[in-house]
Parts: sequence; C-alpha cells; structure tokens
Amino acid sequence: MENGFRGVGRRRLLLIGALTTVLLTGCSTAPILLPPAQQAPAKASGPFEPPQLSVAANEANNLAAAYGAQKRKVDSALMGRAPSGFKAGLTTLAGQQRFGLRGPVAGVLWPDTGLIFNGDITEVNRSSFRKPMLEMELAFKINTLIPEQLADVSEVQYVVSEIMPAVELPDLGFDSEVGITGEAIVAANVGARYYVLGAPLSVDGVDVNAVRARLHHDGKFIERGEATQVMGNQWRALFWMINTLVEQGWVLQPGQVLLTGAMGEMTPLEAGIYEARFSGLGEIRLQVN
Repeated sequence: MENGFRGVGRRRLLLIGALTTVLLTGCSTAPILLPPAQQAPAKASGPFEPPQLSVAANEANNLAAAYGAQKRKVDSALMGRAPSGFKAGLTTLAGQQRFGLRGPVAGVLWPDTGLIFNGDITEVNRSSFRKPMLEMELAFKINTLIPEQLADVSEVQYVVSEIMPAVELPDLGFDSEVGITGEAIVAANVGARYYVLGAPLSVDGVDVNAVRARLHHDGKFIERGEATQVMGNQWRALFWMINTLVEQGWVLQPGQVLLTGAMGEMTPLEAGIYEARFSGLGEIRLQVN
C-alpha cells in the first residue's frame, strides 16, 4: 500500500461523497410527506442492549441465506439506530477450515458496545455473556461516506484515517438449530457483543502490516499475534470487508469503526486482568469480573 495519493482513486471517492450528499439532501426544501402506511417507523431511544440471536435451520443453509438472516435480524434490533461499526471474523485459514468455510465473514458492531481504554483499566462482567471470547485486533475509523464498493485496494487509504489497538469480546453463546457452523455464525451476526479500543493514531504514521501483539492474563503470557495473520494483509482485509458490507446493503458512515479480525487465536474470556500490548500502538488493560 502506497502512502502517496493516487489522483484517480481520490477524485473518484470525493465525487462519490459529493453525489451521495446531494442525493441525501434532496433537491427541494419542501418536506416529502408519505402516506401513513409508508412512513418510516420512529427511531428507538435510550441505551441499546445487544440482543441474544438464535438461528433457525433454514437461515443457515448457505452463506446467502445466512447474510440475509443477519441483515433482517440486525435491522430489526437496531430500530433505526446506526451501527457503531462492523467486524470481520474467521480471517485465518485455520478458522475457516474449522467451520467449513472458504473465506472470512462479516458482521455488525452494535451501538453503545464500544468501550474506550482511557489509560487506566477497562472493566467488563462475564455475566453479560453466555460464551465470552477474546481476540486481539486492529481497528480503523472511517472518514467518509462509503455508499458503493471500492474499485481497488489502493482506495482504502482514502476512506480510513485512524488506527487503534483493539480487543474484541465476541459471544458465541447463540442458540442454533444446526450447531455452530460457519453459516450459523454469520446468521448470528458473527457473535458481535462488545469491543475495547485504545488510543487512536493517524494511519499515515503507522506501518500497519508490521504491528505485532502480545496478550497476558494475570501476568502470564498466553497469546501472540501479527497483523499479517489477518488475510495476509490488513489493507486487503479492509478492502474485502468494505465491499462485502456494501454488497449486503450497508452504507458505511464517517466515524464508524472497522475491526479486521483476530491477530492470533480466539481465547475464552476468563475472570482476571488482561493486558494486550501492540507494537507502535500502545496497550489495552481489561479487568474481567
């Protein structure tokens, strides 16, 4: 991935953003009133509680059915809210083979589920989960509207502006009529639950694919990870992820977060103190009660 601008790609993305703004703004200042049956439902208010999703057999027949079920379930649960971001899962060959898939999968990060590590310690309760897990990941912040698929991986550098160390806390305790298959994981929104973000840095100042991470639990080393374990290249992972999400009907928004997938193995979340240290990015300390 080059750090310098590629004029064609940048102009294309700026044009997409400008046209989308025009379309969303509309050509008239007069409000458009819909008949009662066509009016959008009122948006929900108040804190969001991530739902416990279940998967029926017909929702896990194939990936197309699984993604369709995911979109319906997530849209229904959001009730007009915007996702806080999106996540990739099963981004390693070993993970894909374990669940009978030929590629990675994508899901939605629920609103109000992103925790910020403020330099002291972040706390979570295991009682908030059914089968809690932990993954070390990299997070990227979107800086522009993305209403259509990117044409080339080189365009990714224009749509993300910040990189952050991250710890994702997925929950694999969903009910499924077919067990925990790859398709069931997709239909259950890839186990999205909570995630923790460290301090942001400009993506331009970081060699993204050189990042390494180490995880300790109560002072004992338990896992290491490298950025290139995620589809071999973080930029390629972002490119795949953005295009997959757009294909599933999502319009990505400025400020949303993209978690690209596990660096190292997914581990069960146990009580105690976790320290995840990322080379060049800092650390995250998490207390699990």
